[in-house]
Amino acid sequence: MGPPPEESDEYVRPLKPKIGKFIRKLAARLGYSSTDIGFVSSIRCGAAAPSMDAIRCCRPFLLYAIRKLQPKGILALGKFAVKALTNKNDQNITRLRGKNLEIPGL
Repeated sequence: MGPPPEESDEYVRPLKPKIGKFIRKLAARLGYSSTDIGFVSSIRCGAAAPSMDAIRCCRPFLLYAIRKLQPKGILALGKFAVKALTNKNDQNITRLRGKNLEIPGL
């Protein structure tokens, strides 16, 4: 599977507007402008609790978006984001908090 088409980026809303606004405000307090941060959704469909199969299916799009953004760091917001980044179903996010992770495929 190749990278997703360029125009697909504009159809995906990684965050609900209220959450995105909160994160942008938080980033501003930390000294980052809105051009310093980017949002990428780990799941491209609207599943509230995606299966590991859905996470694995969407992972190539996630990795493509991360490569395109070329971030200095990644903040995973929630267990599904961690599962998508690590490609593992058994990750306990409480134990991973504050640790640097290797992301397979990047």
